[in-house]
Amino acid sequence: MSQDLWRDHADEIAREIRNHRYERSDSGLLLTRMGAFIGGAMKVRDYRRGHQQTVAIAANTLLNEGLNHLLNVGFPPTGGYAQITQWYLAPYKGNYTPDPTLTAAQFPAVAEEFTAYTATQRPALVIPRLATARSTGNTGNEAVFVLAAGGPYNLYGCVVVSSSAKGSVSGVGMAAVPFDHPRLNMAGGDKLGIEYVLTAADAG
Repeated sequence: MSQDLWRDHADEIAREIRNHRYERSDSGLLLTRMGAFIGGAMKVRDYRRGHQQTVAIAANTLLNEGLNHLLNVGFPPTGGYAQITQWYLAPYKGNYTPDPTLTAAQFPAVAEEFTAYTATQRPALVIPRLATARSTGNTGNEAVFVLAAGGPYNLYGCVVVSSSAKGSVSGVGMAAVPFDHPRLNMAGGDKLGIEYVLTAADAG
């Protein structure tokens, strides 16, 4: 399968998902007949009191509305389809297990969005270059959350959404990622650095 998996096989991917010929895993979708995988992962860096304590990789759950967006961009319906050009990261404080039916509209209440950080809006997922090896993301441009004064704060995960405003119930949700372990008892001034990578690749 070529590196341009999504461009060259958008119609086939759409047909396989539409006909439910896939297996869902914690990190994405396995299109068994195509031998292809679509999924993502998040690297989480924990900076407490100015010192990096842990670096961990957490697998995502791709959300149905995000998958539909990818399909509509790669294989647009007659009349065209508006592509989302910027994504954002939003942490959550609820002990929530991601479900693929979660939507951007439900996220703030269902997962209990965490908003006690110094930035005035959700940090952008800054993607520095075009995908050339079947993956894309903000590697080398991690989004950094500086926690606001107060606490202790408990963080359980993060979502990728298309709306920038804290607490927004608009837009599209792409992925939800439970951290490999909860970040407990964080305090004002602590930081959390997040990188997210989405991959479409041959599963062989």
